[in-house]
Amino acid sequence: MGTRWVVFDVIGVLVDINDIVTDVLHRFYPHYDYHELRKRYDIYAEGKGYEEFFRDKEREILKYLVVSEEGRYVLEKLKGDGYMTGIITNLPSRWGRYVVGQIKDHVDVHVISGEAGVRKPNPLIYKAFLKLSGARPEEVIFIDDRENNLITAKEIGMKTLLRLKTDVTGTVRRLMEIYHYLK
Repeated sequence: MGTRWVVFDVIGVLVDINDIVTDVLHRFYPHYDYHELRKRYDIYAEGKGYEEFFRDKEREILKYLVVSEEGRYVLEKLKGDGYMTGIITNLPSRWGRYVVGQIKDHVDVHVISGEAGVRKPNPLIYKAFLKLSGARPEEVIFIDDRENNLITAKEIGMKTLLRLKTDVTGTVRRLMEIYHYLK
């Protein structure tokens, strides 16, 4: 069976931010070192705390979580070509819903870590996607910018594709390049 589902990560793939802590959160919380801010964010992204900590800056943070024009175009094209599309993201619930709201007409299924209670690379988040979508792992290609997230997806049977912003064999720089891997 061929690829029926094309599933995307958000940060670093659909949204042009490499690291949400370094590129966004540290602007609003400069008095916290990276590791402390990363710890708080990771807990918040699983829906397990720190909601009040991030709430006062949320409106400003969301301004950085904009799906790129390339991301919108590729999602629209994939849907037009008959593919099912999805998102698996390590974002807090409200932030994930904000991103999904921008592309809701082009995404069939989404799993947000803040709602699932687990983050990538935990296998449970990928299995949650498979359950919601009804897809079999071999029908899915998952695109992420972090190799450790792809390892788990591959272990459960998904095809994977690494998105980097540099030229490396077996990766894509531009999202339109995924078509080379779908045929």
